[in-house]
Amino acid sequence: MVENEKSDEIELPENCQPKATSSIDYEIVDCLAEHPACNFALHFGYGMLCRHPRRKEIVEKFKAMKNLKGQQE
Repeated sequence: MVENEKSDEIELPENCQPKATSSIDYEIVDCLAEHPACNFALHFGYGMLCRHPRRKEIVEKFKAMKNLKGQQE
C-alpha cells in the first residue's frame, strides 16, 4: 500500500483486497490478495492480515470502489 503523507487520501495498489472480519472497529482485517505488494501484510496461519494503521479507511474505500464498479456493470 502506498500512503501519501501530505494528503489524507490513501492510494491502493491494484491487488489490494482487504476484507473486514467481524472484529470490533477493524482491529482484524483479512488481506485477500494472492501476492500482497505492501509491507503491512502479515502471514497468519493459512491466511494474511492487513496491519496498516489506516486499515479501516482502506476497507471503506475498497468497499466504495467495489460498489461503484458493480453499479457501472
